[in-house]
Amino acid sequence: MALAAILAWDAWLPTYAATAPPGAADRAEALVRHAHTLIEQREYNEAAEASAEAIALRPDFAAAHVLLGAAHMRMGEPGRALPAFDEAARLDAALVEAHYGVAAAYAELQDYGGAIAAYGRVLALAPDHAAAHQDMGVARSHLKQYAAATDSYRRAMELNPADPSPHYNLGRVHRAQGSFDDAAAAFTRAVEIHPDFVDAYAALGALYLDMGRPDESIDAYTAANGRNPDRPAIHYGLAQAYAKRALDESALAEYRRAIELRPDYSDAHYGLARLYMSLGRKQDAQAAMATFESLRRTDPLLAKATLRAKTHPDDAESHNYLGAIHAARGRHDLAAVAYRKAIHVAPKMAPAYHNLAVVLGKLGDVAGAIDAYCEVITRDPLLPAAHNNLAMLYADDGEALDDAAEHAEIATRLRPDSANYHDTLAWVRLRRGEFDRAEAAARIAVGLAPDDKAFRERLSQILAEGAR
Repeated sequence: MALAAILAWDAWLPTYAATAPPGAADRAEALVRHAHTLIEQREYNEAAEASAEAIALRPDFAAAHVLLGAAHMRMGEPGRALPAFDEAARLDAALVEAHYGVAAAYAELQDYGGAIAAYGRVLALAPDHAAAHQDMGVARSHLKQYAAATDSYRRAMELNPADPSPHYNLGRVHRAQGSFDDAAAAFTRAVEIHPDFVDAYAALGALYLDMGRPDESIDAYTAANGRNPDRPAIHYGLAQAYAKRALDESALAEYRRAIELRPDYSDAHYGLARLYMSLGRKQDAQAAMATFESLRRTDPLLAKATLRAKTHPDDAESHNYLGAIHAARGRHDLAAVAYRKAIHVAPKMAPAYHNLAVVLGKLGDVAGAIDAYCEVITRDPLLPAAHNNLAMLYADDGEALDDAAEHAEIATRLRPDSANYHDTLAWVRLRRGEFDRAEAAARIAVGLAPDDKAFRERLSQILAEGAR
């Protein structure tokens, strides 16, 4: 979605201001102008707030609805943006920006049929809207309507020869159809127009790999990497190209860099596993393949959960589920973001606080984890896991052992059949120097789980330290 297309509101803003109630017009107009500035400054939350305030003053102010939608789009919330754009289009059916926003939101939600229909409304109002032709082509490409997509891209090129995007996207169509030479020509034209077009260089790199030209692939990926060294897919592509040239150390370095930038990059783990196997490093290959297989099982779940959260931004369970998928893939940073969104939508949601506390602990944010567990207990004081985990964090601190003991004891009262909770209590009591009471808790843990080596070792540790 082109920012200029969404925010081209100066020409029609005065029309709405002229019909506003005395006082409200000036204030609403000022808020909309402020929202526009905030979007340009990438202050999207504040822009949404200013737009919403303008709407409260003037509900029929289409400009405010457009900017509210634009702010939500920038925040990655197309599910919130779509109703705002829809309302703007209802208020002013001739407002191009409103229909363009509707189309962009549908495209982000992967409703390409809806996007095509909305782009059609844009073009009915503004037949020479180059960005709409370009984006119509993208939507058609997703539906494999390649002939129609090609027509859209070529029209966009005619209307705006300085835009490299239609050439790049036409190249993608040619590649999908197996017309590699035409694809190479289109991607090359894109970088001629815009010499820093990273995606076009990367597309050339992937294309040259398909064409069996690894040296040219390396050159193209290197050009892309020089312009943006933090794109995991570029390092992955370089690794593949280096592997084709048997430049094994370079390939290993690029696979590792791709994984460093995106730890849950399943394809990179697979490529690394295959390379390790070819080098006879069987143990490393098995470890990389195990990681790949684990990630591959959740790849489709991640895609669905991400789309669900975008589509239903006010559904806390959607964000909580997305967080759980990220956590299962080892992306505790992304899980924390999703759990915080769930909490923002449903502040009383104890499970989201609990999940946030767990991932913050894994991220090393002990203070944040403690705060989150306290929030859990405030909302659900009968959740034993929260008390147990909070006890462990307090015990690690060493200066809050009384609090640790209190929560460990609560956990065992709530779940007297949990060997793990009794083991936590034993450890806390050991930290407090209460050897007899620690031994009693440890023996309960061992009695509940006699085959667990860790619990037996805890008991041995307590007996040894108590005998000193």
